[in-house]
This record gives sequence, C-alpha cells and structure tokens, in this order.
Amino acid sequence: MPLMLLGNGMSQSKEPYEEKISASFSAKLSSLRPEQKLVAILVLHSKSSGGDPGGKRSRARRLRSIDAVRNSAEEAFHDIDQVLVRSGGRRLTSHPDALGTVAVEITPTGLRDLALLDQVTAILEDQPLSSL
Repeated sequence: MPLMLLGNGMSQSKEPYEEKISASFSAKLSSLRPEQKLVAILVLHSKSSGGDPGGKRSRARRLRSIDAVRNSAEEAFHDIDQVLVRSGGRRLTSHPDALGTVAVEITPTGLRDLALLDQVTAILEDQPLSSL
C-alpha cells in the first residue's frame, strides 16, 4: 500500500484505488450502500499515435489518431468486463470515445476493483452538465 506524506511530515497509508479516484468521489462512494449502482467514466490507458499534439495535422491524420486511441483503449475491455460481471455492472458505451473513455454502471466496490486495473488511468464521477 503506497504511503502519502502529509504536510506535518507524517505519513498516511493510501489505498491503491485512491490514486485513480478523487477524494471527493471516494467520499461519495463510501456513503453509498454496497449494492447501490452509480455511473462512472473510466479513463483508459491508450497508446497515442505520436506526433506533435500542438502541430497542425490533416483530417486523415487526426482520424487515424482517434482510431489508435480507441483501438488501444478497447484492449482493456476483457479485464473490465470481467470485473463488471463479478460486480453486477455493465458498460454503458460499446466503444471508447476519442479520448479513450468509457461509461460504466457499477457498485462502489466494483468501481474500486476497476481502479486496481493497470489499464484504468482514472475514474471520474459522471456529472450532469449545467449552463453557466
């Protein structure tokens, strides 16, 4: 279990899943019943197609980059689906989007199990959009 140094020089144990789930989202998960399901967004590790991210690229090259991200992220689906089956969850999107994310419906415990997968970079709370 990784250690986190506090401002006072003392260390506090940090659960492995806490590195991928924000403190506020983790607190919300702790307040839910174990069988209660919620929607979350998984940010999946993906191999980019390289190139200069700030440089001007042709439409075809941008589309190839998006395909590379999606294909790379899809490699994680086998392991993700195993956790979803064990926890009674499900994928809400059949393919990763252009950023390599996928929405899931799952229990808090299942979400923490997903955070332990190497292929999952971060887990975000699905929040409604609101106008400013």
